[in-house]
Amino acid sequence: MNKLIIREMNMVDYDSVDELMIQLHAVHVKGRPDLYEEVEHPYTLTEFKEMVNNNNSNFAFE
Repeated sequence: MNKLIIREMNMVDYDSVDELMIQLHAVHVKGRPDLYEEVEHPYTLTEFKEMVNNNNSNFAFE
């Protein structure tokens, strides 16, 4: 049986999180084009770095 590991997010996770956020953002754009517009990356690398480095708990799953 595979175990689910929950850990704090770090910079190595950017590509995986970016891929997931692109998919999620596409759902928002399709469902509410009046509120959302297409973007290449929902979070820039700089924004992601700020999220990782702030004191809020951000988690990644393995």
